[in-house]
Amino acid sequence: MKKNLLATAIISVTFNALSFNIGTNAFEFVFEDTNLSIDIKTQITDDFSAIITRCDLAEVNYTTSTNGYIRYKTLHLEPYPSRKIPRKFNQINGTNYLSISKIISDDLLQRLTIHNTYTNVYLKCTNFVNYLNSDDLQNISSNDIKNVYYCTGISEEIHKFHKKDFVDAIEPLVLYNPPKSSFYIMETGFNGISEESVWTFIPCLTDANYLECYIAVFFNNYWHLISPYDPVLEEFLEKAKEKVKNTTSNDN
Repeated sequence: MKKNLLATAIISVTFNALSFNIGTNAFEFVFEDTNLSIDIKTQITDDFSAIITRCDLAEVNYTTSTNGYIRYKTLHLEPYPSRKIPRKFNQINGTNYLSISKIISDDLLQRLTIHNTYTNVYLKCTNFVNYLNSDDLQNISSNDIKNVYYCTGISEEIHKFHKKDFVDAIEPLVLYNPPKSSFYIMETGFNGISEESVWTFIPCLTDANYLECYIAVFFNNYWHLISPYDPVLEEFLEKAKEKVKNTTSNDN
């Protein structure tokens, strides 16, 4: 049966206020921005800790008995610039404290604001991930493949022609829900899409236990995986970084 891994959590994440666990190690965030409400801090903690613990991405290393650093495994595509991810921590009374800079919290807050505007789109994304992880994908019709897979400039007939290649490429993967804070809104006309579109990162684990990340886009009321060979990926990544940079510049 496909994807038995889905029945088993790779890593245990337990949230309590602003606390979470990476394995058996307890962590808590300390925010540089003291003006953030407890609700916002909780949203950021929940989402950010999901990012660093999802797919067993984080490895805890102690340099002394009271401090250390987190090493993050690399995805093929990164939802966040690595320079923004807090790494060093200090331990007090058995709890490890990670500092969240205002740059990080500003970016995450903006991304979560977008998510809160598109909660239904995010729900559809989780349904999309569940579908891709199910055996139902094997039974997808040629007419429907255009609703789950997208490549710039490719006709519907070519999409149909590549249906088996797409299904065979996805079948061995275990895909995970994207971070709520990884939504990016692209203007009408971007990548030839005739409406405003929502883009995100979907982490996945290969059958060789290698971590990767697909980009997906929502338009025409469907989520679509972007072909890893589509040249739009580079353009999207540049625009995503630019949006993050502009957010930081506007808030400073």
